Amino acid sequence: MNTTQLTKEQLGDLKREFAHLMIGDMSPKELFEFAIHRVTCDVATMKQEELTEHINEYDEYAYEVLEDYVTDTVGSYEIYQEFLHDRNSTWERD
Repeated sequence: MNTTQLTKEQLGDLKREFAHLMIGDMSPKELFEFAIHRVTCDVATMKQEELTEHINEYDEYAYEVLEDYVTDTVGSYEIYQEFLHDRNSTWERD
């Protein structure tokens, strides 16, 4: 296979176009799984303090809800489900 040596700009364009092609071919389920994997990779190396700050920047209530959920605090499952429901209701209005 003969390939042309691309400039830095062309290589960037090629990468973006491939990303568009790849994402465009994904089913909604595949896209969701890809997004979960990507975010998990992004936060994987964060220490707890960094992660806490990152989550609090995203949503000021999320860290407390998530921490209770993962530590299996009594009643946390129901609180987490309500939190998710409220967030999904907000998205539906937007």
